[in-house]
Amino acid sequence: MHLKINCYTVMYLLKRR
Repeated sequence: MHLKINCYTVMYLLKRR
């Protein structure tokens, strides 16, 4: 489950950029 959150976090940060 943690892995999924990590992937989402990266995508979120990239989108926020």
